[in-house]
Amino acid sequence: MRAEVVSVSQDYESPASDASLMARIAHPNNLKKAFQRVKRNKGAAGIDRMTVDDLFTRCCSFT
Repeated sequence: MRAEVVSVSQDYESPASDASLMARIAHPNNLKKAFQRVKRNKGAAGIDRMTVDDLFTRCCSFT
């Protein structure tokens, strides 16, 4: 009887690539584009009941 060899690859991202992904997501240009899309689509308030305009005001207070 022959044994079958099965190769299993672990496709996971390293913590360094996670940080890189977060850096790309949180980049100001990306956030600005995302905000503009939500605004253009008349995005509704989420579970936190924060409107798009409230979000913009809150984000601007950090800069």
